[in-house]
Amino acid sequence: MRWTDTAKRFLGALASQKMMLIQPMLHDKVKLTTWSCDVSGKHEAMLSLQNFFDFVDNIKIQIINTAYHNKYVCMECEMSYTTTNVKKIQDIVSPMVFILEFDDWNKIKLIRLYRMKEGVK
Repeated sequence: MRWTDTAKRFLGALASQKMMLIQPMLHDKVKLTTWSCDVSGKHEAMLSLQNFFDFVDNIKIQIINTAYHNKYVCMECEMSYTTTNVKKIQDIVSPMVFILEFDDWNKIKLIRLYRMKEGVK
């Protein structure tokens, strides 16, 4: 269950856009794969997250389902956010799936993020 707790803390830090809470949760060689990036290393992952934060505000994440096996946690979520720094500001709602893999020291070493079809409010 410790991996599930850390995964939920990660989502909370992501929603609050607190980089200082996210950084210590990540393994130095973390791999982040999303619909818009595929990076390796803590520094690159943090830059990708900051880039996302630069264009969104008011992030809310609702966990719908959680499953775990060995050191993997899979969370089906609904993420809503407001786009910023773009011509047309929109409120977006996206069903997402987070798959996190942990190492023996409870650090996140893999983040896979799948975004389903999103809706605009």
